[in-house]
Parts: sequence; structure tokens; C-alpha cells
Amino acid sequence: MKSSIKYLFLFLLVQFYVACNSPQPTALVEDTDPIEIEVINKNLAEPTSFGLDSTGISDNPARFTNVITVAGIKYESNKDLFKTSFAQAVFFDRSKPVYVLNHRLIGYGTNTPGSVYFNNRRADIRQLVVKYSANKDTSLGFRYVLYRRAGLGDPFDFEFNSTVNFRFDPILSAPISFDITTPPEIFLNYKLSGQRANKNLALLLEWNAGNVKNFEILLSIGDIPLYRIKTADDGKFLIPVKLLQELAQKFDSINFTLTRKYEKRESSTFSELIVVSQSIFNISIELP
Repeated sequence: MKSSIKYLFLFLLVQFYVACNSPQPTALVEDTDPIEIEVINKNLAEPTSFGLDSTGISDNPARFTNVITVAGIKYESNKDLFKTSFAQAVFFDRSKPVYVLNHRLIGYGTNTPGSVYFNNRRADIRQLVVKYSANKDTSLGFRYVLYRRAGLGDPFDFEFNSTVNFRFDPILSAPISFDITTPPEIFLNYKLSGQRANKNLALLLEWNAGNVKNFEILLSIGDIPLYRIKTADDGKFLIPVKLLQELAQKFDSINFTLTRKYEKRESSTFSELIVVSQSIFNISIELP
């Protein structure tokens, strides 16, 4: 069972100034937005929640019956920027629960009852592998996938602030087709000041405000998520001081994943069909 501990923080206006050897200190200002911080995992060796997959998506498959996901994912590494386009459709069979140690439910077996197309590109049928521990994973069966990174891979290109057409041709019934709206692209910068040794680190994330209601910042080490922060998509967020200090004592770098998400139920011949559309930006930040 997922361990989920939530704290609600309301931060007042705070200013952090970099002292000591910096000739021109940088002021980092945190606004008054209420935020919700969820502790996802406490122990990296035995995580109680699901790790990120290769797309940066961390949704728990056990919460879905049928799900369609499209995503545009940007990665920044050593100031190089890469883009991934991802689309999948997964049809779960609730009569086939999959358990691991301690009778922990991690999802359901899948079905592939037809053909799936995204923007008229036929999706491949591939394994759906779920990582449920630091070094353990298992397959739930097969899913429909299109995946393209840095111009290589399947012929599918996710366009931000646009639409993706989805079509499903079942074996035994009429085809289903509809458009999926995609969120705006995220452009991220950050300001990092201070030193771990001096316990005065300050980290300000800045991005183009989109005012998307469903927005979150995920803090991870490797592919294991530690904290999920729900805040406003208003273009800036100062990482809480105590949280940053806690992580800085244990880790040399932190992965940040900013996500804009549209999610809705779609009427179809499938019960509980959830459609998820995401704009994602991933970055790993070294802590001095």
C-alpha cells in the first residue's frame, strides 16, 4: 500500500540573500502561493511508490481500468536539450490483478483487442513493465506505444498546445476516434545560490506561466520519486528551505520534473476510459 503523507504549507513572502564571497548577491523571492507537498518515498532501497519510467511519467497503473496517455517530454542534461514524443493506450483487465511481495497490488493484466492509431500512425504492441522496487520490475502484459526521442524512433511527433488524434479499431465493434488536447510547452530556468557546506542553499525555479490547473513539480533521485509538490502554474517556485537542506545533506543532485496535465474521462465503448495529456520538463540539478 502506498505510503502517502501530505503536508499543507502556506509560505509568506521570504527573501534569501547570498552572502560571503559573492560580490553581487542574488535575491530569491518566494511568493504567497499555498502549496501541497506529498511525501512519496522515504527509503530509496525499498520505495513504496512506483518509479519513473523512461518518459518521466510516474502514474500508478493500478488506478486505471483503461488509459490513453500522450506526452511531450523535454530533458535538459549538461545544457543540452532533448525532446521525447510519447503515446500509449493500455486496456487493463480487472479480473487479472498482479501482486508482488506482501500481497501488494501493482496493477492488472492487459488486453490488446484491436489496433490503435495516434495521428494516423499505427502504434506498436510492446511490453508494459512496471518498476516497483529499486531493482525489481515485472510485466503486466502488452500495451500500444509510439515513442520517439531526439528525432529517432517511431514516426510520431507530439505538438504542444495542439491536438493528437486517437483512433481505436476494435476487433469486434465499430471504430472509436477523437482528438486529445495537449498542454502548452514548458520553458525552464533556475537560479541556484549558496553552498551545502554553509547550509544556505537557495533554489528558484522559473518557467513560462501557463496557469494550467493540474500542475506539479516532482523531486526524484534517479528514477525514484521522493516528493510531489502541487503549486500554481504561475512561472516561479522557490524550493522550501528545509526541504532543500534535507535533500542536500544526502544527495549531490536532484531531478526535477515539471508537469502540466490535462486529464478527463472519455465516453466510449470502454468503461472508465481515462485520457491523460501531459507537457513535461525534466532537469537534473547539481548541488554545490
